[in-house]
Amino acid sequence: MPDGMDALRAALGHVRATGNDEQDTVFLAGAAAVFAAGWGRLLTGQRPIEPIPSLSQAGDYFRMLTGTTAAPPFLNGLDSYLCCVIDHGLNASTLAARVVASTDRTWSVWSSLASRH
Repeated sequence: MPDGMDALRAALGHVRATGNDEQDTVFLAGAAAVFAAGWGRLLTGQRPIEPIPSLSQAGDYFRMLTGTTAAPPFLNGLDSYLCCVIDHGLNASTLAARVVASTDRTWSVWSSLASRH
């Protein structure tokens, strides 16, 4: 069985461009979440779940992956995390802030600033 990234690359390779770059970009971002959640469910022996376009990106991804809905505070946190990942990736300062924030929020800002020097 291929690993998750191979499966995601293969699935995204089947998406056809429309010629509208903005529309294609948005579609690919949504498709990646649908494919990743579906792959996660297949790995646990479960059937993929169809997306519900009216839900937020985080809310629908969580639902498609787990088959359950989450409380709004959890989804707000997940939305924030996904925005952070897409905006900053895993550079040193972002990774340091995430690690420290998972244990002590007070020092997370200081650690991200310190890792830049």
